[in-house]
Amino acid sequence: MMCLDLEPLAYPLLDEDWLPGKKPYPHQIETLHCVQQAMQRGEFLCLFNASVTGGGKTLASFAYTLRTGTPAVGVYPTNELIEDQRRALSAEFDRDKLFKVDSRELDRLEVEYERHGHARTLEMVLAWRPTILTNPDILYLVFFGCYVPKERTEALKGLSERLQQRLIQNDIFIFDEFHLYNTKQIGNVATMIGALHVLQRGRGKVFLFSSATPTKPMMELLDKLGVPTAMIEPHAVPPNSPNARIVSHPVELFIVPADLARWRAHEAIRENFALIGEFVRGYPDAKTVFILDSVAGAALLASDLRRCFGEDDVGEVHGLSSEEQRGDALRRRFTVGTSTIEVGIDFKDEHEKDLLVFEARTAAQFIQRLGRIGRHEKATKIPNRAIALVPEYVHNFLREQLGERASLDKRKLAELVYDAYRTPNQFRSYLRRYTPVEAHALKEFIAHQSHPDDRPHIEKALTQAIEVMSGREASRIERQHNWLAARRMLAPLQSFRGHGLEVALWDNTEKVGSPIKTYDLLFILRRGIFVELNPEEFFRRVEEWLQAHPEEERPLRRRLAKVGGEVDDLMGVYGYFELNGILPEARKVWFTCYRSDIEKWHGLTTIKGLEVETDPFCSLHRLNRVLREKTFVVWVGKQDPFVLRFARGLPPLFEVYELRVRSDMGPGESQGSIAFHQNAYFLDCLDWEDGDADEHGDTNGSG
Repeated sequence: MMCLDLEPLAYPLLDEDWLPGKKPYPHQIETLHCVQQAMQRGEFLCLFNASVTGGGKTLASFAYTLRTGTPAVGVYPTNELIEDQRRALSAEFDRDKLFKVDSRELDRLEVEYERHGHARTLEMVLAWRPTILTNPDILYLVFFGCYVPKERTEALKGLSERLQQRLIQNDIFIFDEFHLYNTKQIGNVATMIGALHVLQRGRGKVFLFSSATPTKPMMELLDKLGVPTAMIEPHAVPPNSPNARIVSHPVELFIVPADLARWRAHEAIRENFALIGEFVRGYPDAKTVFILDSVAGAALLASDLRRCFGEDDVGEVHGLSSEEQRGDALRRRFTVGTSTIEVGIDFKDEHEKDLLVFEARTAAQFIQRLGRIGRHEKATKIPNRAIALVPEYVHNFLREQLGERASLDKRKLAELVYDAYRTPNQFRSYLRRYTPVEAHALKEFIAHQSHPDDRPHIEKALTQAIEVMSGREASRIERQHNWLAARRMLAPLQSFRGHGLEVALWDNTEKVGSPIKTYDLLFILRRGIFVELNPEEFFRRVEEWLQAHPEEERPLRRRLAKVGGEVDDLMGVYGYFELNGILPEARKVWFTCYRSDIEKWHGLTTIKGLEVETDPFCSLHRLNRVLREKTFVVWVGKQDPFVLRFARGLPPLFEVYELRVRSDMGPGESQGSIAFHQNAYFLDCLDWEDGDADEHGDTNGSG
């Protein structure tokens, strides 16, 4: 174990015209001037603000909108962050000028304005031309023409095109926490900017990226596309300087080695509980937040804390928590959560925390989670303390560099942390293999709605942008696109985050909010104490619950529908379960199929006939009936998942599962790995790098 004293960080306040009643930091006034200049000159600009978390990036991004009334689109990676930003900005905007746009809000507006479906509701909101706060999933689906359900009726004709047209009438796009975007998502944003640069050249348009760690791939893509970029570097001063304001307060940071590879964060907390107990005894009014990667670990830790401190002092915030439960949990003396609170919860006022305990499997996760504490001047005199659970090799590197105790600022610590961690595979070849396929589909969508006289020019300009961005020939990209489209394999690509395997739950562990939820199938099988329900019994319970909550009827029925069997049917659930608790130890779970069910044994393919099994055994007849009838886009390989993860340097939370393949000719079984949907395409990119992947629809080499 080692201890670091993180020094305060301060920015100077300037006496300049900015927002009423507010003095700006230098990076805030510089951002405003850059946006003003681009808009006045009719120029495109991508602006990266690298100030620290809590350093005023939100107001910096929205200052031009607040001064001029020009609508903006704010894009946030989690719905919790959308709500947090809505609260923060509501005092700055007139009520009808700021709208939150996520799934739940669209549910509400759909009922209030008697619309039919989210697409029509969203069209109505966009027509009002407010500043909207949304997530990148909605932005992607609207811009790439995928928001309207594929079962289009005559009444929905042209709606995808209208949604895109209304969206691109906005000239300011703000991407918060951009360092959280993966390679596919970076490529998607770059494609959007590149397409708009072609379509709206000569129009002032600004894209602001708020990120403490700007991504090199994004800068490279924008450079290839010829889109101007600028970097706003923060200007720090000593905390005791005149007109200085502290934006990052002192934190005492303990770094503790833990076996995170085997999901032992919960055990590491138990072993080092003296650090927590000593702080809590010394400051009885202190409040603590724990951030873990595993819902099961969070639930088990919460149980331990309840035994020590009582039921009323402990709350949980994770994927199985209802909205009502989350709001209450954040106010408790001990809040235990997962990545749900890593992005989107600002711990201040009634949610203020003094002690932060977190696990960090990657450098980005370490920096992101550490940024949750020390952001504000607190109402109490309780000091800030953090305990970071890290892999042993990271702890050893930092101790070699700094010793058992040292003082430094967060910027220097961030540099050392990035040096300490192994960099996981980022799947950079996706930008050459599949980003251009998505861009080609976008080109077809845009060309389809263009005037016939303009279409050749638009197609040529977009084609050139795709070739420049990817370094591949357009003809080969088109053949690859058409090969995937003919097999209905494009759908897993055409979403922002991809689709998991989800089931519908009747959650008997829920104490406050709705017991009706959807959650990850593999988690339930590994860690859930569950009973498989037949759909009739599940929906009987739903009907009873809806009698007391009629406003939830439409969204619930959409979320709980069974998934279709075709390869491009991605929305829906795979089964219905009653959840009664969390197991202290995980079950073993694997998928099975026959050799004849797989089109090919290694690489990207489709499969029909999958089943899932567990040890100890669980009866899963209904689930397996659905799985057998479903066709999936998958990647399959002959390596064990553990070996594959190590050999390929896969990200710590990358989802790849054990596959057991039965012989069609009698006894005998082969073991390997399987990944679904977008993860299948990521692994295919690694094969492509090695020259082992098929060139879809192209027999002339890699292009």
